[in-house]
Amino acid sequence: MIQSLLRKQESDTDLALAQFRTFSKQIPLLYFVLLANMMALSWTHWYVAPVGLTLIIPGILFCISIVRLLVWWRPSSVRVSSDQALRRLRFTLFLVVVLGASFVTWALSLYPYGDAYHKSHVAFFIATTVISCIFCLTHMRAAALTLTAITMIPFTVFFATTGNQVFVAMAIDLILVVVAMVITLITHARDFADLIHTQNELTDRQAQTQELSDENLRLANMDSLAGIPNRRSFFAELQKRLDHAKRDGTALAVAIADLDGFKPINDAFGHLTGDKVLQVSSSRLSRAMGPNMFVARLGGDEFGIIIEGERDKEALQSIAEDICQMLSQPIVFPDISVEVAGSMGVATFPEAGQHAQTLFERADYVLYHAKQHRRGRAVLFSTEHARDLTTLSQIKHELHSSRWEEEITVHFQPMIDSDNQRILGFEALARWDSSRLGPIRPDVFIDVAERSGIIHRLTEVLFSKALAAATTWPDDIRLSFNLSARDVASRPVMERLCGILARSDFDAHRLEVEITETSMMRDFSAAQTNLRMLTSLGAQIALDDFGTGYSSLSYLHRLSPDMVKVDRSFILDIETNPISRDIVKSLLDLAHNVGCECVVEGVESVSQVLILRNLGCRLMQGFYFSKPMPEDELQSFVAAHASNDAAGGRTSAANDRPEPTEATIVNLPSAREA
Repeated sequence: MIQSLLRKQESDTDLALAQFRTFSKQIPLLYFVLLANMMALSWTHWYVAPVGLTLIIPGILFCISIVRLLVWWRPSSVRVSSDQALRRLRFTLFLVVVLGASFVTWALSLYPYGDAYHKSHVAFFIATTVISCIFCLTHMRAAALTLTAITMIPFTVFFATTGNQVFVAMAIDLILVVVAMVITLITHARDFADLIHTQNELTDRQAQTQELSDENLRLANMDSLAGIPNRRSFFAELQKRLDHAKRDGTALAVAIADLDGFKPINDAFGHLTGDKVLQVSSSRLSRAMGPNMFVARLGGDEFGIIIEGERDKEALQSIAEDICQMLSQPIVFPDISVEVAGSMGVATFPEAGQHAQTLFERADYVLYHAKQHRRGRAVLFSTEHARDLTTLSQIKHELHSSRWEEEITVHFQPMIDSDNQRILGFEALARWDSSRLGPIRPDVFIDVAERSGIIHRLTEVLFSKALAAATTWPDDIRLSFNLSARDVASRPVMERLCGILARSDFDAHRLEVEITETSMMRDFSAAQTNLRMLTSLGAQIALDDFGTGYSSLSYLHRLSPDMVKVDRSFILDIETNPISRDIVKSLLDLAHNVGCECVVEGVESVSQVLILRNLGCRLMQGFYFSKPMPEDELQSFVAAHASNDAAGGRTSAANDRPEPTEATIVNLPSAREA
């Protein structure tokens, strides 16, 4: 049984450690009781027993006990391992056998000396020593049971053979007491073991729970696709490092990088390829991060970067440019090779702001500026940008006021059929002359309206005003109206626009809705469904800025517009650049082949008109014919063209038109003449 208990103790290291910790607190008490009893027994037998039994042997046992008492009493700052605990417990069991046998033998050796009182003290010594040792060895069943056997068997046999009824009765009583104590010992030891196991299970569960919590926290702060920290982690890290920068006066910069051209890759090759592009870009960014840098994916194809310790603006610009160049490297897959460009906006602390949100917003602002003006490059936030932001903030504030609806007006720029100098239609263009801020460029306030969520209301107001003006035009003149990406993506907005159109006196068949590829890129199916609400009423679709996007042919095929408008960027150098002429010619032929009209925008000179005519272009729009004009000037412009038609300026058919000359083009009526 003892061997079984020892094997169980050695196999259960957690229980052995718990026994050792508890036993180490009780063992000094055991030796103290043992020493006290031994000294008392030696003192009572001092005059009746030999010196060897009252001094020499007790002295040896006393020294051994004192040493062991000091060993256990001495505090240890070193944490005991399970192997060390097992070794010390095994040695303790060995000492229990040796010392137990020694003390019993020594006590029984004193029995022949002295009177009945001395003999009774020997029995009392053994009984109290056994009981106290069992109590102190409660958490070491093997040692307690071993000591019980070593002491009780000789004690019982010895006193049972004395023939003295008192001693026999004492032996029997002690056996009964010890048996009860052993039963209690076994029960207590079992409960102690169960308690330790339960505690260990709870500890393991707590560890598992903590590990799961740590893993959930890691996952909550990691982007599962890119394998780098996510938006939540970025802002937490930004706040921590910003606090450090404020406390220690160190430099800090916040950068936002965006992958230009990622959406067309998604559309052309699918989301799986898009995901791989994000993974490769994330891996490149991670490898490019220095020891004082942090990168996270903010969402979509946007990444946030924190740069610590760099105050020099030129060095910071160089770091950002290097990252942009790295992101622009071709990404080669087994079957295809794709390229994206990396644009970046950078805001520095404390110049660009004192708060994390401010730094992020300003980095985002200059990222937008980079994508608009320096695509594939990095832009640092400057005082000029700060002034622009102040102006934009004022514009945003004005757009939230109630005055802008009265101050917003619609100007109109004509689209001209150069075959017969006929006005094909007018494009409605927004103008705002603020009573507080003065004239504001349309690209500025429309962008602010889009970014601040006011674009829907702005579109509805402009649409109502444009329709009201167009109802006074001749029936053969069309109205062209621009819709933003947010308008096209919103079904409620399209429903309200259809309602405005239905309530107006304007014939829906004379309406052309101009959209850009950008407005279709977010969700083509939803945009196409929303546009059908207008086309079902009779409106036509025009694809604006044709040729400048990443997938013009794709949208031309899928959308089947009634008209395409070639962007003015192809016209700027058409007089000197043969490539521009070839591109425009290709776009004109493409539009003709798919059966839709083609309007070339940005025409500003006679020579451009002549070149476009020779290339086969019939429909044009630009400052040469007229700048955008307010409604009150439009009537005179229309009247001037009508009088020109009456004078014979209009030909009966395109095939009958004479060859264009500079003289015939110059005589076209324009806003300047009107």
